[in-house]
Amino acid sequence: MTNLFFEKPILNSPYAYPSRHWELDKNGQPTQQIIERRRRAEFTDVWQMQDDFAERVQEAFDKMIEQATNH
Repeated sequence: MTNLFFEKPILNSPYAYPSRHWELDKNGQPTQQIIERRRRAEFTDVWQMQDDFAERVQEAFDKMIEQATNH
């Protein structure tokens, strides 16, 4: 399956007011949908995203170890 977001990440002209954007889910991942309006301005806490990701990886690892030792 092709990922259009990565094939064409830039949708707007650098010389015109932005008129559309790629929709992102609650985790900041592209949904492959183009929204026909300007994106709402907001800040992203990259450090928090990194911490959240590390926590999810640790939880998955712990679950995997638990399943492996219970069999």
